[in-house]
Amino acid sequence: MVQGVPLGLFIFLVQIAAGGAIVQAFLDWLEPDVSPGYLQLNGLFFILFGGAGAWLRAILPAARMRSVAPDGPWIDLEVPVWVAFTVLMVCLVLALYLRQRPVATRIGAVGGVVGLIALAVTSLVYAPATVAPPYTVVSIVGGALALGTSWNGMMLGHWYLNTPRLAPRPLVRLNQAMAAVVVGQGAYASLLATVIAPAVVESWFFWVRVGVGLVFPLALSVPVHLTARVRSMMSATGLLYIALGAILAGELVGRLFLFFGQVPI
Repeated sequence: MVQGVPLGLFIFLVQIAAGGAIVQAFLDWLEPDVSPGYLQLNGLFFILFGGAGAWLRAILPAARMRSVAPDGPWIDLEVPVWVAFTVLMVCLVLALYLRQRPVATRIGAVGGVVGLIALAVTSLVYAPATVAPPYTVVSIVGGALALGTSWNGMMLGHWYLNTPRLAPRPLVRLNQAMAAVVVGQGAYASLLATVIAPAVVESWFFWVRVGVGLVFPLALSVPVHLTARVRSMMSATGLLYIALGAILAGELVGRLFLFFGQVPI
């Protein structure tokens, strides 16, 4: 199990980087009032997470991060595609620093697409033989979006201290997106437990994954919505911190079960 820790860390890092970048690209498009400073700060975190993940994967080949070495045509693409994603995040931050918001918006959109492709590549590299590969893609991409929505919401909640006149709508939208993603993950977990791999319900990993990583964040989205609507941003941000932590814990449990239980929950 210890051998799989670097792999779990790698996937977590790239999940939050790519998921955050995808969500931010939509936020930048839908909410132009969100300040460039917020986008730039977020971009720096995505560089940190994506770069650390690419570095970890480069120095620790997949064969050293699992007891059973993965095989297939996707392995050789994994490091280059994550390096490409990180380079795009650097370009995004540079464009924002030069006050080229329209250019940064386009780079962010491309970065989000590349991040989605990179998540799919990583999913296919480590997809277990027990289920069809698309189920692993759905699991990892869904987790990335859950992390991305909660991360962006938490960061934006802090940013209201710098931009107090910003309408609550962007934070409300991010919270609604988080809830929608978690509901989608719940539907996938139900499908997994009833049709694809019903044996997973016998494992406590599954119930921790569902209870902590899905049900709890969904319940928290209700008070986040209510507090954000009345501009109680400190309360909303604190709740989003808890939601992000719960989603992170659920993703870690899900990845452990993927590597050692061979089912992508």
